[in-house]
Amino acid sequence: MKKTIFILKDHSKSVFYIAFALVAGLCLLLFPQMTTSVVFWGLAAVLMAMGAINLIGYFRASVQQAISGDGMASGLLLIVLGLVVGFAQETIASLLPVIFGLVLFVGGILKTQGAFDLKRMGDLRWFITLIGALVSLVFGLIVLINPFGTLMTLMRVMGAFLVVESVQDAIYAARYEKIRKSFTIH
Repeated sequence: MKKTIFILKDHSKSVFYIAFALVAGLCLLLFPQMTTSVVFWGLAAVLMAMGAINLIGYFRASVQQAISGDGMASGLLLIVLGLVVGFAQETIASLLPVIFGLVLFVGGILKTQGAFDLKRMGDLRWFITLIGALVSLVFGLIVLINPFGTLMTLMRVMGAFLVVESVQDAIYAARYEKIRKSFTIH
């Protein structure tokens, strides 16, 4: 138990990312429209709150502080950006396939190197990571080449890909940690 806690503490960012990707993937898979809307409105709220904080800071600041910064301009821009994100969700969402495809494709390239790193360290099952990397590369290319007809279908597919991606990441992290501990760098 103590060893498990130590490993989780050592890799808390990886564990958090894997858990987040899994939950996000399941939400997109099961509730694509609601999840998309919640994400957009959440982002819009954060942007508008940051804008309001900048505006308040500008008007509460001394003259010297106010004229040496961009509190008013950045505040107004953040509020407008928040409104755009909130009310132009469909337009912004149309860019998601390209971004998501690129993320999958780049992740596949990084996992390909990870697979060959495992091979160079003597892991006999390095090819499992390579297969996962190739799956990410193919999924990324599919999304980039044919971003599907409807956004909701894409959201479900993105959710499925995130679930697969998080499972791959968990397997890779476990394998890498096991091999890394036995590998000594001189």
